[in-house]
Amino acid sequence: MSQKDLMSKLLMGTVAYGAISAVALPAVAQDAAADTDDNGFEEIYVTARKKQELVTEVPMNIATVGAVEIAKRNLVNKEDFFRSIAGAAAPGIGDGMNRGQLILRGLVGANDATPNTTSTFTDGIPFNFGDLYDVERVEVLRGPQGTLYGSNAIGGTVRVITNKPNLDETEIGASVLFKHEHNRPGIETRGYGYVNMPIVEGQLALRVTGSSGTKSGKIRNVRDNHIGSEDERFLRAQLLWSPEESTRINLGFVHHRFYRDDHQEVDVQTPSSYYNAILTANADAPYGYDVAFDFPECPSGADRPTCLSMGNTTGDAHPEFSVWQLMNGNNFRQTNVFQLNVEKDNIIDGVAFVYAGSIQDHDRGGLQTGWSQLDANAMFRTWIIDTDGSSRSTHEMRLQSAAVESP
Repeated sequence: MSQKDLMSKLLMGTVAYGAISAVALPAVAQDAAADTDDNGFEEIYVTARKKQELVTEVPMNIATVGAVEIAKRNLVNKEDFFRSIAGAAAPGIGDGMNRGQLILRGLVGANDATPNTTSTFTDGIPFNFGDLYDVERVEVLRGPQGTLYGSNAIGGTVRVITNKPNLDETEIGASVLFKHEHNRPGIETRGYGYVNMPIVEGQLALRVTGSSGTKSGKIRNVRDNHIGSEDERFLRAQLLWSPEESTRINLGFVHHRFYRDDHQEVDVQTPSSYYNAILTANADAPYGYDVAFDFPECPSGADRPTCLSMGNTTGDAHPEFSVWQLMNGNNFRQTNVFQLNVEKDNIIDGVAFVYAGSIQDHDRGGLQTGWSQLDANAMFRTWIIDTDGSSRSTHEMRLQSAAVESP
């Protein structure tokens, strides 16, 4: 693609994003956790201690971002927010919603990019949700949070609060994202959308949010010119029933799928020589083939992909983003979450009832090709097909003072 064509596409994408967002943002920017004081300053409310409080009145170190700021700063996922938090780091390569974990105050526990020292809760359940589209706010609580949020919270806790169904108004919004990365072919595209529909005005409403995106891989297999891609699909549906002002019952469902068949590591070895296995069919041989070896020498200083391809790399392979593999692998991750949230302001006089529960199914797997490369030294194709999964149910039920000022 020429530079002129690329700039034209990016310009078109920017115009489309601006046109669509001009319709979508007013609804997205309605931050239910923000208000304005008498001087016109925005007041941010959080629920870090399981009840709504002004962020300035909570005796703990909290970093928070609301829907208005998410839109203004163009924050796509919560890792974009993490980068602006003092003393925070989000290293590691993830997939889809499970991107690099947040590390607070250097509490890593071990030499690991995913130490599990910071827990993540989404709408009151332990679930690591990353995309910030149609999200009301994100709260990052620094310091140990085990008393209220259980294990894996020695560094802190991240709380993601999504936009809940609007019982009174119909809302529709959409956004389109175009992104280009240097040395990555093609343009990453992602579409977002949501719709909110009151079913019984003031009592029952449905809100559905979804996104779909794809981007090409960055590392090319010079053996067959395979570069692969990453694809991600997400859907969240919430049905809110409020039979009376003091009662809110929200039934939610989340579906997320991530698939990739691109390479994640380059090969920069510079072998002085390598060998080719020459297989000749022979019924009398122990395994049906006679094996002979050819030992051509590599050009001086050549990396392994150039060496094994004899310099005949296909496509427009960049030497720093190339690999030579006999096979191309893949992996996927799929999650389904069923969630129930119940809030009753005065179940008895002065006492509020809160319940947050979920049933989560996680499936993952893929095609491993490392055996062909490592064990067989690329002499023949062999692989392992992995399938794995787990199920989890969570329940939290609280009785607490209904008075906001009460401890």
